[in-house]
Amino acid sequence: MARGARDIQLQELKDTISQLNTTISAQTTVTVQLQKTLQDAENREAEHQKREAVLQK
Repeated sequence: MARGARDIQLQELKDTISQLNTTISAQTTVTVQLQKTLQDAENREAEHQKREAVLQK
């Protein structure tokens, strides 16, 4: 019976690891998307500042 309990515990740990890997993958995707969004916003701001500088000349 102890072997069966260990097998169950091992399977539960494997399931937990799989769920954690899925969560990490999803969070990585969100992080990459947020970084892209931030970079796009920074690029728009830089272009805006360039235009303002030209208009002020």
